Amino acid sequence: MANQQVGNVRGLPVVGYGDQKLAEISADGANTVTIDSTRRIRVGDNIDIINKTTGAVLASARQVTGLTSAGVLTYSGGDVAATPGTHAVYVGGTGAPVGPVGESGGVTESQVFDLQLGNILQLRSWLNSYNATTYSAAELDKMTENDMVYAVRALSSAGSIR
Repeated sequence: MANQQVGNVRGLPVVGYGDQKLAEISADGANTVTIDSTRRIRVGDNIDIINKTTGAVLASARQVTGLTSAGVLTYSGGDVAATPGTHAVYVGGTGAPVGPVGESGGVTESQVFDLQLGNILQLRSWLNSYNATTYSAAELDKMTENDMVYAVRALSSAGSIR
């Protein structure tokens, strides 16, 4: 349901880590990867290169600096060794989820109230870590991004939202 309720430029669903995948990697080179589809990637986009199985981030916050019609994607930053079939190109910022507000490595309260959580995965992670029963994957799939932002705000500052 959330997929239909929250729109975005690329037409990417908002639920599920794999749903943010832009392309499969078929070859690796020096600051380049060859990808199977260029349809949803443009020069200037921010991307992450992530292990499809484990979710381990190989490269984050890289900018696409070149893209050929043959699918050769050039990225900024240091070179990484992407493994074809193991790693894929994802929407930038979909890396490892963060913990709840106030926990080491988590989002800050000001980020929550400024609505700067960054992406749907961070919202899902925060809510699930707060209460995995109430905010199970099945329940989170029913929520829009706005529902999740409201829930995070309400839970992190109980009594302040009327």
